[in-house]
Amino acid sequence: MKRWVLVLTSAAAFAGLPRAASAQVAGDLRPPDVNRHYAGNVVDDGSTAAEPVHEKVISRYDVSPLLVAGFAEGVGGGLQLDASIFALRGSFTYMPLIAGVGEDSEGNAESVEALHSYQANADLLMFFWAPSAASRIGVSGGYRYHDVLSHGIGWGLQAEVDVAKHATLVLSLSTSFFPEGNTQALEALGNPDEKVEFLQGPTFMSGLGIGMRLPI
Repeated sequence: MKRWVLVLTSAAAFAGLPRAASAQVAGDLRPPDVNRHYAGNVVDDGSTAAEPVHEKVISRYDVSPLLVAGFAEGVGGGLQLDASIFALRGSFTYMPLIAGVGEDSEGNAESVEALHSYQANADLLMFFWAPSAASRIGVSGGYRYHDVLSHGIGWGLQAEVDVAKHATLVLSLSTSFFPEGNTQALEALGNPDEKVEFLQGPTFMSGLGIGMRLPI
């Protein structure tokens, strides 16, 4: 009788051993944390902060005093009104005309005349591309009035770059065209019989411009 009891006890022990082993293995195979992200053999537990995403912006809504200096715009100041992708820019600038009058035996001007004049600029700008969240690029077209050259038009490429919270750098590549510019400039010089060469203009004025606007 004792012999049969010993046999049954041993059999029960061996039968329970696989269950215990299975339970132990099952306990070690825990499901992965749902918050973890696996990439190859690297586990990202979400502790690394993601970099902020900067949205590229073209549309703006503000009013800005403006300082400008350019070959086609002159040197002065004005105001810019931004509404979405469009902007209205107006400025009043000093725009002198420098002319060489006459010619000596070496081909140089005999005298230099300066016509101290002023120019009013009114432009409509449209921005179509934002290379970054702090910059945008567009085109412009508008009206010019020069107190010597009379009426004209202007066009060009425009770029803006934010350099501070309330300071935006303005860059331009512009051209101004005055249909009566040459006639008006010669009349202002007294229609000299000698050769006249203008440093800039008087029919076309083009070149780079730089400025700063201060959004309010």
